[in-house]
Amino acid sequence: MSSVTFVLDQTQLVGRTVREAVAKVGAKATNCEIGDEPPGIARIVYVKLTGGRTLQFWLARHPGMMREDRDWPFELVADKPVVRVE
Repeated sequence: MSSVTFVLDQTQLVGRTVREAVAKVGAKATNCEIGDEPPGIARIVYVKLTGGRTLQFWLARHPGMMREDRDWPFELVADKPVVRVE
């Protein structure tokens, strides 16, 4: 089993779209879960990496990101820019 090893350099991820940043860390959309902060507003993409590590890609607020059912498809956030990485 291979794993992705990298030194997290936020400058390589911040400003990229979520889709680009996910690819840059060697993950796929299927490895992502959308989170909300505050509740109901999609602001975080949790990216599960091989080996168990999870990154958080934070997004700026954008119109259309609020959903009462808290169910967001990856495509809704895929073209939004990453503003912070944790």
